[in-house]
Amino acid sequence: MKFPISSILPNNHIGRVQSGVARLGSAGLHSPHYVIRGESTNNYSNIDHESQLTFIDYIAFTVRHVERSETAFPLQDVILNLFCIPIESLTPIGKGRYGYTNSIGFGSYGNMLFGGASQRNTIHVQISGTGCKLVRDWLAVYTWGESNNVKLRRLDIAHDDHDGIEIDIARAINWYDKGLFGDRGRPPKRQLFDDFNDGSGKTFYVGARGNSRFVRIYEKGKQLGDPESKWCRAEIEFKAVDQIIPWSAVVDSDPFFAGAYKALSFLTTRQDKFERIRREEAIAFEQALHWARQHVGQFINLLCLKHDNDSEKVVADLRRDGIPKKLEQYFALYINKPRTE
Repeated sequence: MKFPISSILPNNHIGRVQSGVARLGSAGLHSPHYVIRGESTNNYSNIDHESQLTFIDYIAFTVRHVERSETAFPLQDVILNLFCIPIESLTPIGKGRYGYTNSIGFGSYGNMLFGGASQRNTIHVQISGTGCKLVRDWLAVYTWGESNNVKLRRLDIAHDDHDGIEIDIARAINWYDKGLFGDRGRPPKRQLFDDFNDGSGKTFYVGARGNSRFVRIYEKGKQLGDPESKWCRAEIEFKAVDQIIPWSAVVDSDPFFAGAYKALSFLTTRQDKFERIRREEAIAFEQALHWARQHVGQFINLLCLKHDNDSEKVVADLRRDGIPKKLEQYFALYINKPRTE
């Protein structure tokens, strides 16, 4: 069942949105007052996004809702007008995941998760590669994300070599053997899905899905049905596991792609890396979490029973100002708003 349009928009806006002419910030759309227009907060307006050699093939982010997220369709201006998701693709899925109680599917374009006290009134949005193709203005997306302190959780950056001149499977395997996918320490995992030359296309993976970086290099043209195609795609899946993904990467993606591995540095002479959370800071956080669970975990469980699992009341009973001194760097790098300059 498709999402009932009448439950999302006032009657006088239904036709305009269905015909694709609803404008950013339309007065009748009852959504939170997020900034979705305005000036760029940096000099990225000077970048010609069309000249980038890479493109965004997946994006996932988490935003704290300024109103109660039990509304039928939170972030509606952002989803419909900034990411240009067609309203006819919206479908209520029901129960969410990762502790969220509600979800809305966007068809092949992605989905949204929201609701639930355990997620502290946040909303998690995932936009697929198909959905990313609908975005008309990545600078506006950057401005919105940066202005509203939205946290990027995953960003896939891809590069297409239609003629197979710079990238192919054999070359990628050779790069691995030479250590060009290494990042200090032992080499990452690798895996080859071989078509045994039947023309359906090979795929070479480097890394693990749960890590901060995961590489896919595959014969895109063959997978689309052309057994003679030389078209090869290299794609890096970045996750905010032990690094901060800045919003600048959605408008200036080339240097982050080229800077991820020596194997891909040929793309551009400028190479950037995401700010990493130092291992000792991450370990300090995990240790603090372990001891907190040991010392007060059962008492917190008692408070949950007392307050009927109302997490806001539990936190209100326990919370006090300040940050543990040994975790100040962890807070500055990961939890607090990251610096972009």
